[in-house]
Amino acid sequence: MINSLEMTGQENSPVNLESPIASLQSGITPIRSFYVRSHFPTPKIDANKWSLTVESDQEQKASWQFGLEDLKQMPQTAVTATLECAGNSRRLFQEQAKGEIQWGEGAVGTAVWSGVRLTHLLRNECKISFNPESQWKAIIFVGADGDPAAKEAGPDENPRKFARYLGIEKALHDDDQVIIATHMNGDPLSLEHGFPARLIVPGWYGMASVKWLSKIVLSRDEPRTYFNDVRYVYQWKGEKGRDPVAQLLVKSLITHPLNGEEIRLGQAVTITGKAWSGSGKIASVEVCEEGGEDSWVWAELGEQLSQFGWVPWKKIWKPAKKGRFTIMSRAMDSRGNVQPERPLQNDYLYGYNAVGRVTLNVV
Repeated sequence: MINSLEMTGQENSPVNLESPIASLQSGITPIRSFYVRSHFPTPKIDANKWSLTVESDQEQKASWQFGLEDLKQMPQTAVTATLECAGNSRRLFQEQAKGEIQWGEGAVGTAVWSGVRLTHLLRNECKISFNPESQWKAIIFVGADGDPAAKEAGPDENPRKFARYLGIEKALHDDDQVIIATHMNGDPLSLEHGFPARLIVPGWYGMASVKWLSKIVLSRDEPRTYFNDVRYVYQWKGEKGRDPVAQLLVKSLITHPLNGEEIRLGQAVTITGKAWSGSGKIASVEVCEEGGEDSWVWAELGEQLSQFGWVPWKKIWKPAKKGRFTIMSRAMDSRGNVQPERPLQNDYLYGYNAVGRVTLNVV
């Protein structure tokens, strides 16, 4: 269960809570301090009456329904994955995006998600064929949050339900890792994290992992939803084009010492943090003092918990004089993606992944 006393409140209705940086020290983020992102009020769901509906968008619709116990009886799997809100660190842009939350750096966490593979549910339980002749283009995932009477979740300017879609390749063939999770860190999902079941899309920003999952719709048409095509897009400044927010960008976060802490002169300090990426494992993390960009030094990497989980890192630093120092961290993944010095400038301020920074006072 979420412990709101340990969290930084961003909004009360809907509930949006940020994890304090100090709570992100462990490899697996405790449920009580895992950030919460909601677009609508938290739905009230009776697990005994809840069911997940699977259907097609064709004229002769086929439909299946699965209760919570049905999902638990299917073959189970688990994936350790880092979830990060696409708007995490938005405050560091030092500007505001209309209608968006001004997150600090704590809208991120890593958990062990367990449940049933999406491919198993659709291929084995529903007996749906995904051969080339079937021509399925996308799968739409609809949450129970929003207006209960709303039947649509299209790309209008006033969304009434949370719905997202994935292309077939990503949903069913990308390492077979997309799951319908019923548990988090070994416990049933908390209400705030999507009880009784939610989608988990490892390696993508958190908006793809639809909470309170109520319906799955197979589509042979190109779907459009507000949360795919109006929001959660990179609208580049000064340009007409836009790109979907998808994979996690490579990023590092300094978790100790905290920004603004005092350090005694001559005291050796272990700088620690986390690094993650949606497109490859973390290959390296470098650390340096601001102004000394030619003197980046390697940090020591810990064990990466999984292909989709963050990796801990550390570096011992000993200040040589008194004053204010800004320590920076820079991660690179196995595909050569490196944290930039400056973030990608876009209208909704998504995907902040500039080099990590903390300012320390040496006394």
